[in-house]
Amino acid sequence: LRSAGRRHTAVAMAALVYVLAATAQPEMECLSWCLSPLLGGADAASQLIPVKHDALSVKIRAASGAHVGDTGDYLRCIRIVNETTMSGPSRQEHVSDFALVQFAVSLAEHTTPTATLEAYFGCCVPTSCSAERIQRGFTHELPKLLQVVSSRLHQTERQLTTLEEALSHVLRKSNSSNNSFSAAAEQLGLEASRANASGLPAISQALSAAAVAAHAAAMLDSGLRAAEALADRDNATTAASTLREADSALLHGPFKGWQPTLEAFRAVLEGQVASLQASTTGLAALGGMVTATRFSVHVGSQRKPLNAVGWCLIVVFGLLVALVAVATGADVRDGRARRRHHASTSVAPLAIQARRSEHTGCPGAIGTGASPGGTGGGAPRTPPRSGAEGPGGAACHASVPAPSPRPHDDLPLGSAALRCFSLQRNWSSLCSLRHDGTMDCLDGIRTLSMAWVVFGHTMVYAIGVGGAQYAAEILPKGWTDRFPATALGDVSIPPEGGRLSRLSYQLVPAAFFAVDTFFWITGVLTAFALLRQMSARRVGWFRLYPVYALGRWVRLTPMVAVAVAASVGLMPSLGDGPLYFLSEAEGEACAAGGWWVDLLYIQNLVSLHDPQSKLGGCERHFWYLANDMQFYLVAPLMVFPFVLSYRLGWAALGLLLAGSTAANAAIAAVNHYAASPLFDMTYFTRLYIQPWTRAQPFLVGVGFAALWTQLQERATRRAAAGLLDGSDDTADGAACDGRKGPPVGMRSPPGVAIGLCGFAAVVMLATVFGTYGLYQELPSRWTDTQNVSFIALSRLGWALALSALAYVCFTRQAPLTNALLSWWPMQIWGKLAFGAYVSHPLLMTALYFSETRPLAYSDAWYARAFTTNLVWASVVALVLWLLIEKPSANLLALALARIGVKG
Repeated sequence: LRSAGRRHTAVAMAALVYVLAATAQPEMECLSWCLSPLLGGADAASQLIPVKHDALSVKIRAASGAHVGDTGDYLRCIRIVNETTMSGPSRQEHVSDFALVQFAVSLAEHTTPTATLEAYFGCCVPTSCSAERIQRGFTHELPKLLQVVSSRLHQTERQLTTLEEALSHVLRKSNSSNNSFSAAAEQLGLEASRANASGLPAISQALSAAAVAAHAAAMLDSGLRAAEALADRDNATTAASTLREADSALLHGPFKGWQPTLEAFRAVLEGQVASLQASTTGLAALGGMVTATRFSVHVGSQRKPLNAVGWCLIVVFGLLVALVAVATGADVRDGRARRRHHASTSVAPLAIQARRSEHTGCPGAIGTGASPGGTGGGAPRTPPRSGAEGPGGAACHASVPAPSPRPHDDLPLGSAALRCFSLQRNWSSLCSLRHDGTMDCLDGIRTLSMAWVVFGHTMVYAIGVGGAQYAAEILPKGWTDRFPATALGDVSIPPEGGRLSRLSYQLVPAAFFAVDTFFWITGVLTAFALLRQMSARRVGWFRLYPVYALGRWVRLTPMVAVAVAASVGLMPSLGDGPLYFLSEAEGEACAAGGWWVDLLYIQNLVSLHDPQSKLGGCERHFWYLANDMQFYLVAPLMVFPFVLSYRLGWAALGLLLAGSTAANAAIAAVNHYAASPLFDMTYFTRLYIQPWTRAQPFLVGVGFAALWTQLQERATRRAAAGLLDGSDDTADGAACDGRKGPPVGMRSPPGVAIGLCGFAAVVMLATVFGTYGLYQELPSRWTDTQNVSFIALSRLGWALALSALAYVCFTRQAPLTNALLSWWPMQIWGKLAFGAYVSHPLLMTALYFSETRPLAYSDAWYARAFTTNLVWASVVALVLWLLIEKPSANLLALALARIGVKG
């Protein structure tokens, strides 16, 4: 209601109060408790709305929010009690509940940060007020009341306008002569007839009464003049003087005279008409806004009891823990039996190991057998040890690896499947490192990218809790221009703009490129595997395509299903607070049918078809997995041309890259998008999450894998022909840590390596910090050409820079960068990246929406929140990896091995 203007709503509010007082419906009574925030606070509302002033009512109203965006005092509201002693001993009865009123107003403008303005406020209401009553009051009764008030204001405006026009006509026609009253009476009678013809009987009666008064004044003036003449004739000087003064007073009128007084009255009427016109316009706009607004009210505790899905998920986790315990116990017993058998049949194992170490020429090298759950045919590399157990603990870095377990192919199927859940085996697999260290840098790239995603989401996911003030602290200058000034309440707008206007904060929106890094890594690894498999099987590989596709689905879906089930069954019961109800939107979308959209990995396509559908709102961050699955399914068609001919492969890849680049440019140009999904939600659904626009990094990853394979084959042929002496093979001591290095002849000349490093650094810095001008203000300063160019080329440039960085790391020509990215903790945490990506939005939602007050943004808060989110995501990802992700992968590998599909 404040959007009508504080100065022009008095009449509207008075009429609204009148209608409220005349209506005894429960919806109206409950609505009155929640009107205070809309009117700017309980004090302002109490001046307009008759309310109870007993102590209990005052206490309840005091716990409500003071304005839009204020949740009030949640804990105080839910703890208000009334002591009763009517029957038996005194007892306390809860008399109030917390009501969260949320509303969204559509603002379909490209220059706004979102397509809708979502706001909320909290109000404390009696326990007799249900959510249905309050919501019905907002959605049904309030628009009707506003319509009635608007109609009454319009009628009053017509009446005052008619009165003001009549007065103007009277002033123009009348003068200070003797016949002025007669002229006024005649004009007033004419105006009364007009008002009556216009359907304004009250104004007609008032004007008729004024005409009668003017006629009486004219008669009185004539009488006084006649009496004065008689007194003069009879020489009654005193009486004549008195009559002359009376007539003069009648003709002059009150105050400064009839003319100035009536002019002042006409000016007052004109001002009242203007005020009423403003109120009528504001009320009409308010009525339209209320009609178009989606109100949502939730009353009572925000924490819900566990539903059936939640209980099922808890039972499943309990069964998994029990299964892991049984499998681990069986694996431990089997390991002890193998060690006893090995000790009884081996003469001097340690001496043999020592002799092997001497032959390798590498200090500390022990054996070549694969540890349980290892990732290669040789012994996993162990990082340098500190103390007795090393930084990873004894479980990760044992001095003497255990003998190889009995191959799972030789075990009964049940026993082999049980071993897939062994904590000992899976922990060993987590801590094991690659035998071939060529691609170790990919783990570091994956780890840093996942941390970057958490860094960006830490800020974005808190907007719903922080409200308008939070948004003002981070969004660029000018984002408020499309909102009514009163809709922002008491928000303090930084004059220089929010944090995104700073150069250092470009790291936050640049986190979008972290997802492109994931697509690039998927392209590289998928292409490497397919090139190896297709080179051996050629066209016959496509007979295994169903296994290829189903294997990927089985690999990803358990984690996705757990996340969806947690969103539906656990999230409503995890937290409590005035805003926690707002966190249930994605869970409701999942329960409404979005779960099958996520499990089929088509969320991005469904969102494009119907952006308003709930089907696309189930765990929105799974748009990445949908694209990843879609790229994976079509990857064989991208890779197979390279198997036939590298020229054919490069030609096909070039066409696909050109098509994706053109799609980005065309969609951005047609829709005039700014180069950020923060500015328009249609950018997100039409361009940001669609496979044809996000394919560039994946295609570049495929191309990098093909290029590396091509160079490997060329170097191998040259080495076989005796053209290379192998002097550049595996420098930096790669052979002494038990890992293979890059093939002979893969190193580039120093100048080329320096150029690749420089290219990667320049492009990455340009894409990250080049958006500084974009986020200075809204609308953006960038031209359409700049926006289209950045949208079409930034992801392509980022992927090319990643390829250049990976090449110099693969060839060990950037030793410091490669050492950082290949650091053993990076390899371990990189295995948890998938679990962290799946779970971190749920954790953020539970933490943020459990706050009892809207979040206040600051740099210190951001640092604490990012650290907290990253640690919790890592812990949850570790649990999920040990209980679900790794056992699922083990079962998949076991199933493929049993049906004879390997590699």
